[in-house]
Amino acid sequence: DKELANWISRQRSLKKIGALDEAQVQCLTEIGFVWNALELRWERYFAKLVKYREANGHCNVSTDWKKGEELAIWISTQRRAFKSGRMSSDRVARLEKLGIVWDVIDELWETNFRNMVSYRAKYGDCNVPEAWRDDTKLATWVGNQRRLMRKGLLNDERIGHLEKIGFKWDLKKGRRAKS
Repeated sequence: DKELANWISRQRSLKKIGALDEAQVQCLTEIGFVWNALELRWERYFAKLVKYREANGHCNVSTDWKKGEELAIWISTQRRAFKSGRMSSDRVARLEKLGIVWDVIDELWETNFRNMVSYRAKYGDCNVPEAWRDDTKLATWVGNQRRLMRKGLLNDERIGHLEKIGFKWDLKKGRRAKS
C-alpha cells in the first residue's frame, strides 16, 4: 500500500524534526509503530543470528547455505561496518558476545595452524604429505604456506609462528611419501 507507506514515512520524518506532538507520538508508539525501520531490521537479523548460533554453535553462516544467504549477506555487511568503524559499540559488544568472527580469513589461518600443531603432536613433524587423505584441507594449507613464503607473500608473524613449531620450508630432503 503506497499511500500507507508514504504516511508512515511522513510520520517518521515529522517526529524526527519535532513536528509531531507528544500525544500523536504516544498514540503511535502504543500501537507498536516502528520509528526506526533500520533498527528494527538490524534487530530481526540479529535474532536470526542468535537462532543460527544456537543451532550450529557458531556465527559463520555460509552463503552456500540456501536458507541463510540473506543472513550471510547481513553478517558480511556487519563485518564491513565494523572494519570501517561505522558500527556502534553496543552492536559490536552484542555481536562479540554472540561469538562473531570479524576476520574470517585470519580465523581460518588460525584454525589451520592449530590443526598443524595437532598434526605435529601426533606425527612429530610438520611434513604433511601433499596428497594426505586424512585431512586434504590441511595438506592444501601447508602447500599454500610454502608457496606464499616462496613468493614473499607470507607475513613475518605467520612465518614466526610456523617456524616456532618446527615447520620446514624446503622438504627436498626427507620428504614423506604421499599417502
